[in-house]
Order: sequence, then C-alpha cells, then structure tokens
Amino acid sequence: MSRSYICGFELGHLGEYNSSTGTVSVQSSVKRSGTYALLANPTESTGYVEFMPLQPGGVQPVTFSSYRIYIRIATLPSANVVIVANMADDGIGYMGYIWLNTTGTLKLQYLDLTDTSSLALSVDGQWHTLRVRHNPSGLYNTTYLDIDDTETLSVAQSFTGDLNRFRLGCISPSCTASIYFDDLVADNGYASIGASNDILLLPISDSSRGTWTAGAGGTTSLFEALNNIPPAGLATPTNTSQITNVDKTGNQDAVFNYLPYDAAGLGEIERTGYTSSKIFGTATVEKVAQTFYYTGTLTSIEVYVSTDGTVTDSVRLSIQSDSGGSPGGSLAYADVLGSTLSGTGSWISFAVNYACVGNTKYWLVMERTGSLDSTNRYVWHQETGTVSILDVNKDYYSGAWNPDSDRIYALKTHGTGTPTINAVQAIWSDGEQVATGTKAGDGWISANPTQSAGSGTFDYGDDLGALGDYASNWRTHVGPVTSSPTVTLGTSPTFTIRKTTATSRATDLCFAGIYVDYTPYVPSGVARSYGYIQGG
Repeated sequence: MSRSYICGFELGHLGEYNSSTGTVSVQSSVKRSGTYALLANPTESTGYVEFMPLQPGGVQPVTFSSYRIYIRIATLPSANVVIVANMADDGIGYMGYIWLNTTGTLKLQYLDLTDTSSLALSVDGQWHTLRVRHNPSGLYNTTYLDIDDTETLSVAQSFTGDLNRFRLGCISPSCTASIYFDDLVADNGYASIGASNDILLLPISDSSRGTWTAGAGGTTSLFEALNNIPPAGLATPTNTSQITNVDKTGNQDAVFNYLPYDAAGLGEIERTGYTSSKIFGTATVEKVAQTFYYTGTLTSIEVYVSTDGTVTDSVRLSIQSDSGGSPGGSLAYADVLGSTLSGTGSWISFAVNYACVGNTKYWLVMERTGSLDSTNRYVWHQETGTVSILDVNKDYYSGAWNPDSDRIYALKTHGTGTPTINAVQAIWSDGEQVATGTKAGDGWISANPTQSAGSGTFDYGDDLGALGDYASNWRTHVGPVTSSPTVTLGTSPTFTIRKTTATSRATDLCFAGIYVDYTPYVPSGVARSYGYIQGG
C-alpha cells in the first residue's frame, strides 16, 4: 500500500483543482481537520469540483486504485444525486458513481450494476467515512464501498486500468443540497485506507537562495512569496507574489524551512529546560506571552513556574488568539493558587481545555489575578538554546503589548497525543506571468524526510504556454508521495527548488507547501464524529 495523493482542501481556493462547476466553494466554517473543507450547496442546480492531480511537469496525472473521503451532510438532497464520480483518462469515461439518495442511503454504481445501503446517513453533525477499493488487475473484478466501517457495498466491474481523476460535490442531476467533503487520500494499491487527518505545512524561513529572487527581481525573503494560500492573484509580479530565477549559468538551488511537525500541532510540545527565568506580575512587567501552534484538543499545559516573595493571589495561564501579532483575547484559562507554588520552581499543570486548529498562531499568556506587586511576584522559567522563528515573546506593560527579547519558555502540552505520520507530499503552484522562454526545474522534500533530488520535475513553460494574470491562470501540481516516512516532529522539513536548464530561466512559482497525512492518537471514548473508530 502506497499513498499517491493527499488533499485536505488546505489551499483554501478552488484553484487547487483543474475545474469547478456550479455552486461549490472551499470554506473554513465547517471542517474535519486542518483549516478548510469543500462545500457543495446548490439550489436546484449542480455544484462540484473535478481534479486530476498532476505530477511534476503537468502532463501525467497521478493514478490510484483506492481512496477515502469524509462527508458531512448539512441538508439532504432534494433528488437522488451523484456525489462522487471516479474517472479514467482512456476514453472509457466515468468508472463508477457514489449516489446519495434523498433518504440518506448510499448507492454504488458501475454501468448498470448497483448496490444500495441499508444504512442511512442523516443531518447529524458528524463526519462519515467513505472508502472505495477498486481492483485493476483483471476482468470482472469487484469495486467495494465501505461506509463508516459498518456496511460494505460491492459491484462487479470489468475496467482493468487505473483511475486518475475525481469529481466531488452534487454532480448530477440538479438538486438542492448542502454537503461537506474533507481529507481525501488516494492510494495506488488495492487497500482499505484507515482514518487520518490532512494538514498543510507552510514555509517559515529561507535556508539558502542561490540566484533566485523574489517578485520582479526583489531581494526580500523568498519564503513569504511561497506562503500564499492562494497565490496573491496579482497581474503584476511583486515581492510577495512569486519567486523567479533568470540566471542561465546552471543549476541553482533555493532551500526553504517549513513549519515543524510539532509546531503544526501533530505532536505534543515539550520544552523542558528552566535554567533562566522571567519575572512578571509587577508594574514593570504585568504579563508575559509566548506563541505556539497546536492541532487538536489541549486538555492541560504544564509550565515551570515559581514565586519570588510571598504571594496571596493566583497565577493564571490563558490560551489567547492572535491579533496583529499580539495576544488578542482569552479563549480558555485556568488558575492555580500562588500559595501552592514553591520559591525554587516546579512543573505546574493548568487544566485548560481548548480545540486548537492547525497552522494557527496562538499565545500562552501568564499573569496574576491580584494586584501588581514588585516585591511579591511570579517567575516563568525558560531554557537556553537556539530560538526559532516560532518563539515570539511579548511583555505587557503601560497598557500595551511590547516586544521582548527572544525566550524559550518551559512548557509541556497534553492533548491528543503523538501521531503516526502516514505520508507527506509537496504541492506547488505556478502563476507564470512572463511567457518568454522555456522554464524548467526540480522540486522535492529534501530533509525530514529526504526524497531523491530532482524527484519532482516541473516544466511549466511548455505545459501552460502564455498566461495572463495569477488570479485566473495559476495551476497546482503535486510531487511524489513518501509513505510511512521517518520524521523528527520537532524539526523543520525542508523543500528544495532547483533550476536545471543552463540555457533558460526558471519557472516563476507563487506557492509551495507540504501536505501531511497523519493519524492522531484518539483516546478511548472519542465518538465517531470525526471518522475514527472508538478507542482506535
């Protein structure tokens, strides 16, 4: 079993797919994991996306034999409607349908053969799992549809090739409905794909630049241009809409550091050093704050804290939103009596409970509940070491948040546990504005995990020809998938872009991310509302 495609709809834009029809959108209000999910909500019409995942170079589509998708029904359809169509690119056309009926039952169809479920889905606020297994290895085999690990449908089929595209939504006939889709994973084997989440890691810094430049020859940080979701949509290239390489002297690499897996919330955060300290609860420093990222529900946070003097109030730890680069308001908090703390320090647990969204910046804020006191105060301990771009600290005094020197505060998060990383895949977009010359290059995940150099070739000049502006003409491509990778959660993965043709300029890129398909630890007692088996 080997993954061939990951899609969590995390570009937040219909441009992630090669076409869209009718009333369909990528939205953030309702999602299963990550930040976005697809919504098809037509009114007496259709609404769907079609996507044929393009391999590097934009010519050969990714193929698959099995896939898994989650759906959530907000409004049942007014007519029986096809919600998933499996397609092949060999002239045979549609290779199978999944219907959602007005009663909530599902029907699997191949040609004139059908099988309908007895299980009926409803408007229950839960995500339901659809797994399709298609055997391409001979005539008259069987395609299976597993529904919520509860019921399996099957139809005989004679198609022996691989599938290479999907349609998702309310495809045909016209109806009124509202259906969400999220976390699509495809596999090139005949396999039943287990439960997992899909998120997108974004670049956070430049590692090396080669002769690449930002925008129209700019010299600012390159990673900011690749951190567009979606690409900026500008008719004129700028420093924050693309990167380019006009050098024609040979291979040139640009390497980018991406958000570490633990910072994206895939695992628990542990910063256990406490050799230094920061005093707060005084008129000079009223509150202290530290940024963090997490995916899933936090149940508690430990910090290494102590007292200085005799305190009679409580110390409060809160999770706060980000507002313009500063704490923006409490989302959850917990208090601990200061009299229970020691003067030398210890790990103290704060029973916060908050469902954090991946790729979202949050703040941990420490403050006291009583009056400010410069003699009797609190201390948050910190470790020494290399400070990353994620370690942003601020102090609150004189009525405002103010920058502090870089610190790594001692903290441990406790929540959904350590995940299993199932697969990673690079994804990038080209919004070529300049239509002169051939553009060629390679792209690959170069560390954590390491893929083969040049494993993803892009040659967009030949593929796309002359284009207009980014808003209507950027296209998304995917690199190879590494299944069951060995990764270090606390370390940044890196992505390398290489200019390969000495006689031509390189393509202009306006987005590059890394999809991660992972299975979080799900404690016993968790319901099926996110597509997991209880206790699994």
